[in-house]
Amino acid sequence: MAVAALATAMAGCGEQAHRLQGAFILNDTGVDHSESSCSGTGEYADIEAGLGVIVRDEAGKTVGSTELVYDSQSSAGQCVYRWEMTVADAKSYSIEVGQRGAGTYSAADLNRRYWQVATTVGD
Repeated sequence: MAVAALATAMAGCGEQAHRLQGAFILNDTGVDHSESSCSGTGEYADIEAGLGVIVRDEAGKTVGSTELVYDSQSSAGQCVYRWEMTVADAKSYSIEVGQRGAGTYSAADLNRRYWQVATTVGD
């Protein structure tokens, strides 16, 4: 609901809104996996559902934030999480999951990717 309201508000201000979706995948034989959750261990102990995702524009301004959500596609040795948010139009976007470093994408690149990104860490 809040996302739809934000998109409507942005459209009213003349800004184009984009629905940005992502997958964050941890490949590690030591993951703690069950039917309803999955989390990293050891050097990946910070990775679990609820870990923050922050998106910044080219000026470093935060244009969106959300959290990782557990995806049932997770399995032994692999945790899969999803996230999504609506962001205002910008020239580029820096996407950071937790303290794992940021990946930067131009708006044109994200458009070619249909506003979907995937990040994989681990083995």
